[in-house]
Amino acid sequence: MKPMPKKVLLVNPKRESVVAHGLPHLGLALLAAVLRNDGHKVLVVDYLLAPNTPPVTHFLSNFSPDIVGISTHTAIVSKVFRLISAVCDYNPIIPIIVGGPHATLYPEDFLRDGRVSYIIRGESEEKITEIINSAIKMEPPQVIDCLPIDVQKLPFPDFRCFYGFKNII
Repeated sequence: MKPMPKKVLLVNPKRESVVAHGLPHLGLALLAAVLRNDGHKVLVVDYLLAPNTPPVTHFLSNFSPDIVGISTHTAIVSKVFRLISAVCDYNPIIPIIVGGPHATLYPEDFLRDGRVSYIIRGESEEKITEIINSAIKMEPPQVIDCLPIDVQKLPFPDFRCFYGFKNII
């Protein structure tokens, strides 16, 4: 029996030191395609793509996600922790997934913090549906190591899931 579809919010935090460049986060677009192909509803909020995007609390309230995934970079790890706080304030039992370069290289930062449920190291496209389908709030966080992927097996990136997708050229 196929699990119930879930609402998944994926966030690429804003980086003050990087000028918004109008290019969507390709990794999140790939994850969105994989998850939508599995029947999940996905919303991607990419603050680098659209810096005037409303705060994450807007999307938590209006989209009401079952799971939140956050892309992490070392330069903005303090913003990532603020996002985690916002999600926990909204719903303390919502599973939070962190991935990206910082989570891959420094998973201990999130293990010490303890508010996330899953720490993804590497490229998660082949494991993301399994993770989402069974996601629960976990303490301590589970570290999931993912192997390199064969990009030929991936679906075409889905940009329709992005907030403001009509502005993507």
